Parts: sequence; structure tokens; C-alpha cells
Amino acid sequence: MLRRALYQWGFNAGRHGQTPPEAEAKALTWVERNAPAVVDLDHAKRVRTVLEHLAKRQDGKPAAANTFRRRRAVLSNCLRLAVEHELLPGNPLNRVHWETPKAVEELDVRSVATPAQARALLMAVRAQGPRGAHLVAFFACIYYAAMRPEEVSMLSADQCELAEEGWGRLLLSGARPQVGSAWTDDGKPYEERQLKHRARRAVRPVPIPPVLVSILRAHLDVFGTTAEGRLFSAVRGGPVRSQEYGAVWKEARLRRRRWLLRSLLSHTTCVTRACRSGSARG
Repeated sequence: MLRRALYQWGFNAGRHGQTPPEAEAKALTWVERNAPAVVDLDHAKRVRTVLEHLAKRQDGKPAAANTFRRRRAVLSNCLRLAVEHELLPGNPLNRVHWETPKAVEELDVRSVATPAQARALLMAVRAQGPRGAHLVAFFACIYYAAMRPEEVSMLSADQCELAEEGWGRLLLSGARPQVGSAWTDDGKPYEERQLKHRARRAVRPVPIPPVLVSILRAHLDVFGTTAEGRLFSAVRGGPVRSQEYGAVWKEARLRRRRWLLRSLLSHTTCVTRACRSGSARG
């Protein structure tokens, strides 16, 4: 209840003029009554206590290094805003010596699908009817071009350089992340913005292998583009939402797992029969 009240009402500036439901209103009243004041954070010991909590999960176990880094960045931004509004004389984080956990930068090859696995998963996506067939190129962009879903959602035909043979190139210039209608100015569940960690109007060229060139060519031949020139859209129009491609991907993984299980059982049965046959002849 506290998380819902804070996320949907307490921290959502777009709803500050609205009256929350009774349960959420009681929760926010409790928070306002019991939470420490911002000025209380002008104390190194208290800030260290906050950091210790940020470094843990809800179950008390250590949080991942990237999770802590993200939380600390949010806290730092809040404290800088408090300084700007003259609620604090300075950012108290600068007075606390804290060793930030090191994140793993190396790629774990065990967590990346092999080309054969990727092809099998794309086949499982295609087998899910028209919606799945439309999203084959969507997932292919994520795998072969290492694109974020919000970047694929904004991909348009004029950004694709698809050679007749060999490698091609994508010129990425924007993203359309899904953030929820309560967090946008126009009430839409997404917003269009520049590439992550890039300046506005920045363009990132991405070379793509021949297999992705062929997949994108086939997609354009079959499905064409939207009125805006985008390659992908939801079944009922508009951007592809995370609920849609997430459901398709989940089903593809289940189908792939079932296929592997059937193959393993079939192989085991054949080996067992062969062993029994050899024993009988012996």
C-alpha cells in the first residue's frame, strides 16, 4: 500500500491536484506524519544509514551493484534539488565515504542466446499467428543489432539502409519508452525522446548483419509501414507495448522449452530401445 500510494500519488506531480482513494490518502498521511524532514538528512550518520538501506533488497539480502548505483543516483538528484530549494546547505552525500559496489562489466556468454537458439526462438515467435509474425523482425533487431525495445519501436523505413547483398546499416535517432499514462504530460502511455545517454538529434549508426537485412526486407515486403513510416505497430494500431511483445516472447520461450523437452525424451527413448535391443542380442 505504501509503495502504491507513493508511486501513484505522492511522487506523481501530475496527480497532486487530484484526491487519492481513501486507503492511499491514509497511507500518505501516515508517511507525512512519520517520515523524517529533509533537513534531518544534513547529518552524515543519517545519510550513511540511508545508504545502508539502499544497498539491501526488501528481504535484507545485498542488492545488485547496478541497483544500488541507480538508487544512489536518484537520492543524489533529490538532495541536489533540496540544496537548490535551500532546504539543505549542501549535498550530505559528499560528506560520507562509501565504497560503491563494483558492477560486473564483462559479458557472461552463458546468458546470451547462440545464433541457433536465436533462430529457434524467432521461429517460435513466428508460429504465434499474425501478431507473432509481425514481431519476428522486432525481436531480430534486439538480437542482431543490440537495440533497446524503445529504439525498435521508433524504427522507420528511412532509417534503414538495406543493401541487396552483404551488411546494412540502421541510423537510430530516437526512442519511444513506455512510461505509463500517469507520468506523461499528454496522457499517453509512452513518450518520444532522444536516444538514451545521447544529445537531442544525435544519430547512432548501427551496422547490421546480412541475416537481419533479409529479415527487415521481408518484413517491409509483407507488412509495409505505418502512416508515420514506422516498421512496427500494435495489433490495434499505435506503438507496440511491452505487454504485447512481452507476452509473445514468454510464449516463444515456453514453446522452445517444450520442444527441447520433447526432443530430449525422444532421444532418451531411442537410446533406451537401442540398449535393450543390444542386450537382447547379447
